Amino acid sequence: MGVYLIVTGTSMGAEPTHSVESGVGSTEPVLATTTGASLVMVAGIVGAALLVAIAVLGWYLTQQQSETTRPTESLEAPTQLPDEPLEEDDEDLSDEELVVELLESHGGRMKQGLIVDEMDWSKSKVSMLLSDMEEDDLIRKLRVGRENIISLPGHEPEAVGSPFDDE
Repeated sequence: MGVYLIVTGTSMGAEPTHSVESGVGSTEPVLATTTGASLVMVAGIVGAALLVAIAVLGWYLTQQQSETTRPTESLEAPTQLPDEPLEEDDEDLSDEELVVELLESHGGRMKQGLIVDEMDWSKSKVSMLLSDMEEDDLIRKLRVGRENIISLPGHEPEAVGSPFDDE
């Protein structure tokens, strides 16, 4: 009883079909033929996949770079902290007055997260206080992404205004 191995080639100049018989228990190797054309095809597919991967990686990196360098100055609040900290004698001021003074020391607007850091209050306290101040028209809140820009009236970013305000 014999084992038959049939190896076929492709139409791209492959060798003709070979049939090899190997007896059971025989130590003779079984003939296996591969064509040069199939190796070229595999190398071409791997090369094309690498080129596509490099192109996608290059596109991704340019997108990331353009997002980090996109100008958003008109919407963002200044992030630089003032040189002088808030004075300790401000304990007599109300929380609203402290926030207004802090905003004034930052050029009239800043990110809500910086207010939390500067005042060393909880996020919840700052959020509730700023909501009350907005209802009383003491400040303006602008949602930018996942954070709020807090500004004094008249210090809002230019992009906030309605196109109908000029009428």
